Amino acid sequence: MATIINKLNILAFAIAPVFYKLLFMSIAALCIGVVILLLRRFADSRISPAWKYALWLVMLVALVIPYRLQTEAAPLDPVARIQEISYREEYDQVRKSQHDVINIEQPTPGQQAESDGLKTQTRNVFLKSLIFDVAIPLLWLSGAVAIALFMLISRMRLIHKLKKHQPEAGGRYHALLQHCKSALGIRRDVQLYIQDYIGSPALLGFVRPKIILPSYAEELSDESLKYILLHELSHHRRFDMLLHDFLLLLQTVYWFNPLVWLMFRYIRQDMELANDASVMKRIGNENGRAYSRSLVEVLGCCSRTRLTPKLLCVVNGKDNMERRLRMIKLGEHFKKRRLLVAAISIAIICTVSILFLTQSPSSRDTMKWARKLSVSDVKRIELVVMPSSENERYRLFEEDELGEVIALINQSKGKYLDNPEAIAGGAATLYVTTQDGTRHRVINIGNVQLFIDGDYYDAGYGRLSSWKYKKGNAPLPEDFSFEDNAEGEKLQAFKGLELYVWKSPELAENEEPYFTLLEGTNRSKEWEEIYDLDAATSDIRAIGQKLSRYGDGLYLQIYQMNEADFTKEQMMGFSDELMKYMPPNSSMSVGLFELLPSPTAEPEEPPVEAAEYFNKLGITVLLPENENWIGNPTYSIIDESIAQVEYYDKIVETDMVLRAGKEDIQTLSGITYSFDKKRTENWSARTFEDGDYIEIKVQYAVSDGEMKGVLASWTYKDINYTLWGELSDKDVELSSGDVSPIAKTAVYVAQNMR
Repeated sequence: MATIINKLNILAFAIAPVFYKLLFMSIAALCIGVVILLLRRFADSRISPAWKYALWLVMLVALVIPYRLQTEAAPLDPVARIQEISYREEYDQVRKSQHDVINIEQPTPGQQAESDGLKTQTRNVFLKSLIFDVAIPLLWLSGAVAIALFMLISRMRLIHKLKKHQPEAGGRYHALLQHCKSALGIRRDVQLYIQDYIGSPALLGFVRPKIILPSYAEELSDESLKYILLHELSHHRRFDMLLHDFLLLLQTVYWFNPLVWLMFRYIRQDMELANDASVMKRIGNENGRAYSRSLVEVLGCCSRTRLTPKLLCVVNGKDNMERRLRMIKLGEHFKKRRLLVAAISIAIICTVSILFLTQSPSSRDTMKWARKLSVSDVKRIELVVMPSSENERYRLFEEDELGEVIALINQSKGKYLDNPEAIAGGAATLYVTTQDGTRHRVINIGNVQLFIDGDYYDAGYGRLSSWKYKKGNAPLPEDFSFEDNAEGEKLQAFKGLELYVWKSPELAENEEPYFTLLEGTNRSKEWEEIYDLDAATSDIRAIGQKLSRYGDGLYLQIYQMNEADFTKEQMMGFSDELMKYMPPNSSMSVGLFELLPSPTAEPEEPPVEAAEYFNKLGITVLLPENENWIGNPTYSIIDESIAQVEYYDKIVETDMVLRAGKEDIQTLSGITYSFDKKRTENWSARTFEDGDYIEIKVQYAVSDGEMKGVLASWTYKDINYTLWGELSDKDVELSSGDVSPIAKTAVYVAQNMR
């Protein structure tokens, strides 16, 4: 008995994901079906039968194909979580925790209380797992198998009756059948039977098709009989029997959703309409009345007999017959407006597909974890904000606050990033400790990227900028640990690291690069430190392993010591390799070391910097050294008091002006517009020179309700800075407000000031 139960459990756990996937697919299909029914209700006479029938194919795609197009947001995202229903993993974790506590020989009162709580939790989770992971999936499978067997036996009994008890029809039936086959170009042998237990003419089978006529066919005229045969043969020619049997198969799979069965009934109704249109195309609209009379005559005869839903019948209900007759009359109308109807129908198909055949990316385990997280899973949540003022770096959430924080985590969305770019700016990190002691990290990186336990997501500025938790309420505790679940100690990040890339001057023939990693960007380095062969390594992976030991917020400055030693492509290759090892919320920059002469050359005067005008004010300003970002910088000075650099921002595609001086912000910027107070943003930067924190204010200039530009401003050592770019509503989608490259430039400039 135990063996049987174990096998049933294994089977249930295997099919449970399939069932919940099908449940979601059925909901998506029903949404599509509702849209089609609304079109039938309000635009039935405007869309041709063939296109109405084609619309149902979108619903069938939703029922058959589990894959969904990945989009940033989709209407069915809230329902999509049905696919992830499972309590098995939670049950295993609780059982393990309970086992660990029970094994304590002499538990303390606290441990005993924990054990009692875990027992209650185990029972509750076990019940959920029994219902959702075992009982429901097995019930679905049992029902599907039972219905499939019933339909198969019914079909076999019908075929047996025809072969054993009903001879194949001949005489006038055979002659009319051959005539109709010839008219439709059908060469395959089609059998014809007369019987008295199916009330409507019907088609059975595809490989060996059989037309089944009721006994009252003897009373029908040759004309009516001809149209009936044309109707059934047209079904065969259009492969409708294949789709009909396929619907029966889907009914067995989706038996748990009666609304899907109802939609299949409507599909069969529109199948008859499309088939009528196909027959009318063959016989001509002038014969429409005669064809309609034949259908009405069959309806009158079969109203006294029993119908069967397992076959393609000429008559499938009085209500639909009235609709079919109305569509036959409108045949000429649809023909005249064929192109317009086709264009509208294609537009509807595309719209419905985009709405209900899409889904936000959520297949990765980290995103699933974030969306399924509940209050009962969590022991503690801490917030760490870097950079920030000393008294706003940390927050330990109270128990009554956990629900709101977890609700925020549950709303996680975004496209997974295989190779995330380094983001300058601040980060808000939620450290979530679950009941089993596991520590998870959810990080908002610069309002651009979302980090969850090692995975990066492009979550969109509009969503992350609305994060409520961006400020702590206490200093960071001295004993706070940045450790996660990875093995090995994690070092707290500090002001940064410098990596010097060079070739050995003593070994001219040695082409291997050497890497010297030194701590601290706020102190001068000696040549002996940089060119120390004992401290340096030629293995870039060794450098990467050292970087991986640091905590969040690491900054790495890579210096190329001699421009002739390495190409730009080689240096970018080094940075790409090291990026794989960088901790979350880290960034790096690559540049040529020009501040000091090479140790192999005689000392000489340093070259004049391009920003010589800024130097007159005692300011050193560096723009990002990315040719795909910054273009054509031009330096100048205004009234001997304001230093200015103009450049073209290739990302937001506009001209930018950076100014520095002791004038107030408004005078310095020269901007006369007012600003939208609701859209003001605050970014943070930390200088590499002395580690000071700088608050950067980003404002949106407006005039007459229209956006005119973006202004970033900050103050450093009694000197004000402004960065201005003209942007209109046409340049930037206000819904997303994606002007973060301007703020990132301001952060970069502020970090590198000295």
